[in-house]
Amino acid sequence: ALSAPPSDEQHWPRLWSEFLSGNNITAVACIASALRRGIVDKTEQARYELTASNLRAPFEIAGLGEWVEGNLKSNRVLYFHGTH
Repeated sequence: ALSAPPSDEQHWPRLWSEFLSGNNITAVACIASALRRGIVDKTEQARYELTASNLRAPFEIAGLGEWVEGNLKSNRVLYFHGTH
């Protein structure tokens, strides 16, 4: 939610949020990856006594159990993994 790319670049977080919301697609971020990158929702904000949350809607933070359950109930899963 705090991303602010230069005006001549695509605002990918906003575009993804609009796409997901407009198509009623669930977006789940791995809790371990999100916390490592400083991305927290209201629950994690309270848990770690942080001053703010910054997870952009409609994204949700969840653990491995929810990912496994989602795989069992879905006919498609998109997984993004970048290399540095």
